[in-house]
Amino acid sequence: MSPDAIFSDEHLVDSFKPSKKQQNNGYGFRKLVAATIMDLPVELLIQIFVHCSHLVGGYDLPQIAVSEVCGFWRDVVLDTPRAWQYISLDDRHRPLRASHKLARVWLERSQNFPVDIRINVSDSENLLALISPLVIHVRRWRRFTIEGQVQEDVDFRSLYEGSYPELDALTVFIKGPETPTQGTQPPLRVFHCAPPIDHSHSSIRSYRVFLHHEALRLPVPQQISAMHLRTLIIRENNSLDVIPDPIRLINFLQCCPELWVFHYLALPHEPTPPTNRIPLPIVKLPNLRCLVLRSTCAVRAILSHIDAPELRELYLEHTNMEFLLQHAAAFTTEPEEGDSDDEACDFSQSPWSDHATGMGLRSLLRRSNPPLEILEMDYADMRTKDFLWCFDHLNTLRDFRIVASDMSDKVIQMLAPYRPMCIYSFSSDRDELLNFAPYAWGLEPPRVRLPRLSALELWNCQRLTGNAVVAALGARVQYTDQIANRNAYSRLSDVAIVGCADFLPHHAEGLLSVLGKRLRVHA
Repeated sequence: MSPDAIFSDEHLVDSFKPSKKQQNNGYGFRKLVAATIMDLPVELLIQIFVHCSHLVGGYDLPQIAVSEVCGFWRDVVLDTPRAWQYISLDDRHRPLRASHKLARVWLERSQNFPVDIRINVSDSENLLALISPLVIHVRRWRRFTIEGQVQEDVDFRSLYEGSYPELDALTVFIKGPETPTQGTQPPLRVFHCAPPIDHSHSSIRSYRVFLHHEALRLPVPQQISAMHLRTLIIRENNSLDVIPDPIRLINFLQCCPELWVFHYLALPHEPTPPTNRIPLPIVKLPNLRCLVLRSTCAVRAILSHIDAPELRELYLEHTNMEFLLQHAAAFTTEPEEGDSDDEACDFSQSPWSDHATGMGLRSLLRRSNPPLEILEMDYADMRTKDFLWCFDHLNTLRDFRIVASDMSDKVIQMLAPYRPMCIYSFSSDRDELLNFAPYAWGLEPPRVRLPRLSALELWNCQRLTGNAVVAALGARVQYTDQIANRNAYSRLSDVAIVGCADFLPHHAEGLLSVLGKRLRVHA
């Protein structure tokens, strides 16, 4: 029944069933009806309005219908937060922007009261867009019902009594058009909740809510409200039909300005290169602490358009590609410093992705100058010139781990003490290495790149020679171990050299004499 029918004079007349005498006295009957309505106590009106708000949903908005009956009813319903505790959104009856406005009005009118939410989705692609304005108020969720193409009903009150929900992470699964969703696997649940976290310093307990969304592609900013998320995971399902879209990704990140952690787990498919260079916006992520990019060809496009001045951890995983990347520079409007060929001319099995990764990391460091502490490169690589540039600018890096790199001896030698404008070649003679004396460098003390480095791991780096590793790291350890002022340089406290083919037992013995138990040569 529509709101107009509920509050119409015709409905009220039918309810009271007037007598024949009353029918002959129309004025008296109208006076009886009017008196009955006006004499209703405010408390009873409030109960009626609250009850009606839960009975009517979808396109009908009972609160609006009630407010249009008269000024008195309008004042009552606007001053009754409990009448706005039921939020109903439907993608069939109104545009997404109108649904967002409706949700914000209902959340504001209901003040701090818990809310019941009903979402009706005829197209599952719209689910995240409909939910987005509600995410910031997750603590107030009481019951969340999803109907239509996606069906789920969660009573948050009954999950963990005495605790309130906290949104822990949003995971978006990008699927291909042919990805099976029924029959072969159970339907993806939108909500997953974990047990409460006990805070010893507080009597308030919260439990974690994980939000999952499956879609063919990410929504555009015009379809979604800004979400106050701390963790975002975007995972591309294993399908040849999934084509990465850096433009949509960068634009979507603009809707998550408060991120602390971002994981992008993609597929090694190259994005379709645009016909012209397209300038993408710079996404400001002032709170981002951890960034993980895995199996993507779009490393440069992503790193070149993120501003993360608080980034502490960067993980680049499985980004080496042996094929030519046609799109690598397509998302930059002008050539950047360092885009020229690598003057070192070192061997690489993945020269195009090395170039893209190095240029992307340069752009991120130049723009944000983050206090990066951890850099892991697992089957990810750069050119020699990019290693040198980054080592000269990563003054806060504490842990550096690299796996299966094509780096040459020139790169490992960058970790040894050096003097500006001078090139030193380290002898492979073990006795000469052990007799290294810092004062032999002259009156001016040498400098050390990555001055805060304390942990170094080299795994399966097959192009490195054992002599170069011993010479560079031995010189660094002997020099930094003798530095009294630890504010200048940190000492290497953990070194792992595992699976490097040319690092032989006698090389390990050479480093053991200076590193001792700080050296690991086995997994």
